[in-house]
Amino acid sequence: MEALVCMTNAYECLQCTHMHEIPGSISKHLQQHGSVTFVVHVRPGAARTEVKEELGDGSVKVSVAAKPEGGKANAELIRFLAEEFGVAKSGVAIILGKTARQKVVRISGVPR
Repeated sequence: MEALVCMTNAYECLQCTHMHEIPGSISKHLQQHGSVTFVVHVRPGAARTEVKEELGDGSVKVSVAAKPEGGKANAELIRFLAEEFGVAKSGVAIILGKTARQKVVRISGVPR
């Protein structure tokens, strides 16, 4: 059974019982385990889509170049994360927070 990350933690290994606190190892974790779940703080309506910073709790702040209407910002976030992690868009899911700025995102699949 998969565990779901707490909104206050960066990401949780879905196969281990420990919490990871180093955001830079998210990609490495995906490669080792095939999936990773983590918290993203989204800033919609930005000039371009990019990672802005890693926050103190290990979550990631991402500016998104789409307005938060009609799912456009979520679609752009999914496109961006799929590209960044080298997985198909179908391998990126917003687990919690589809209408909020703070989201729990799961990346699954083998990076290309």
